[in-house]
Amino acid sequence: MPRPLDNRTVAITEHRFEKEFASLIERHGASVISCPLLEERPVENHDELGLFIDRLIGGELDLMVFFTGIGVRFLAVEAESHQKLSDFVAALGPLRIVARGPKPKAALQKLGRQVDLAPQKPTSDGLLDLLENEDLRGVRVGVQLYGKPNDAFCEGLVAMGAAVSTVQVYDYAPASDRGRIRDFIKTLLSDSVDVVTFTSGPQITSLFDVADEAGLSDPLVQRMNESMAVAVIGEVADRSLQRRGIRARICPTVPKMAPMAQAIADYYDGGTE
Repeated sequence: MPRPLDNRTVAITEHRFEKEFASLIERHGASVISCPLLEERPVENHDELGLFIDRLIGGELDLMVFFTGIGVRFLAVEAESHQKLSDFVAALGPLRIVARGPKPKAALQKLGRQVDLAPQKPTSDGLLDLLENEDLRGVRVGVQLYGKPNDAFCEGLVAMGAAVSTVQVYDYAPASDRGRIRDFIKTLLSDSVDVVTFTSGPQITSLFDVADEAGLSDPLVQRMNESMAVAVIGEVADRSLQRRGIRARICPTVPKMAPMAQAIADYYDGGTE
């Protein structure tokens, strides 16, 4: 029986769940080519992380904002390395917990902690809109950053009267060398790829950093807009595409990889290509 992605090629840029994502797409009949762009690596600031965890355990925070599931997990691993995991989990109890989206929510649930607040839009702006309804004057807010500083978000909290403490638990690092990424871009520019997928905004930035360097950005944007479908998870990543003048054709309503694979299949099964 024919499958919707038979004779289609899908390019993926995911690193952490590369094999799982490829398998989800292959089930619909597609061939998959892969070039992982970024990976999250724990930062080596163990003293800083330890101090933040001690502050949290010591009751020096009133509200905690978690941006990412991997950030939750890395903090828990760091607490466990100091033999303080149970204290860390217990200290989350009296705090108001805010999660940007479903991934930190799921990671917190695995620790036994439900989320108190979550925005309708899983973005920094969505969080600020949500927290504008809270009285943050004098509230001590901890913020788990997501691989890079988020000055606009933190400044927004300060403007609401919050006392903000941040912690960065991982950095983004290249998952492929620049030569491999250049070759991947040249493959995208050929007629052999039907769909390219992105699961985060930094992946898009990483790809176009190399494209800019190679003088291939303009033809890549043209190809993505005219003769190749772009699939993206999440509003933040979609905004990264828009800043490049790229329109995503496939955006699953649930920001996860299985719904994305299904959305790609539905795009072709419905004859919308």
